[in-house]
Amino acid sequence: MILNAAIAKKCSVGLEMSEELKILPKDKLSEVTSCAKAVLANLLDEVKLSFSYYENQSGRSVDEIFVSGGAANTVGLDEALQETFGSIPRRWNPFQFLETGSANIDINQMEKAKGSFAVAVGLALR
Repeated sequence: MILNAAIAKKCSVGLEMSEELKILPKDKLSEVTSCAKAVLANLLDEVKLSFSYYENQSGRSVDEIFVSGGAANTVGLDEALQETFGSIPRRWNPFQFLETGSANIDINQMEKAKGSFAVAVGLALR
């Protein structure tokens, strides 16, 4: 939401349009990228702290970064993660271990939205 609000303010658009611009910035690429960098810098600082805590507690390092959710498609996110942590993040597919061959499932729709179902699939598996 913070990123959407920043994009909305910088580009003089509503929150709904800022959600679209976050993923497909079209002619507003430079504005969206500058907003994303500012917001992502704070987020990445928090992720670094979390990784440091995990590494100190477990004695193991974080080898891979998986991203999911709607914000995983934010312009500049992959580059920011790679620059900060030195590895390219991977998209997590919460459906990868589930049987999805049902006739009632639109595979194309599921493929488009898969990153947004991480929490739902995790809860369903409990």
